[in-house]
Amino acid sequence: MPSTSDDEPGPLADAYERRTTQLYEARGALAEAVVSLEAELKRRHEEGQGLRSELAGCREYADSLAADARKERGHAEQYASEIHELRQEVARLEDELRIAQRAIAGLQGMKVVRWTARPRRLVYRLRHRDK
Repeated sequence: MPSTSDDEPGPLADAYERRTTQLYEARGALAEAVVSLEAELKRRHEEGQGLRSELAGCREYADSLAADARKERGHAEQYASEIHELRQEVARLEDELRIAQRAIAGLQGMKVVRWTARPRRLVYRLRHRDK
């Protein structure tokens, strides 16, 4: 039988010590990994919070743009109705102009206008000469 003394550790004690050392090292490595993962998680949470606040700002901006677009669409519809009314007014005035032009053409063809053309020209020239 092998003799076991208190001074000499046996192979079992050496294995136990190696295993204990390995466990402590593994525990330390795990603790470091947990710390780094917690730091990464905290950084990701902060990044997520920043992105959420940026998203909220973008939504606010999009909502304001949508409100502006609705307002501008209302103005465009108002302008379109005004344009339609103005076009109708122009058409009405063009009709009146055509009627007036026909009346003038009829008057110009009358004998009275033709016979008085020379005296009217003379009066016109005399008026401008006096000035």
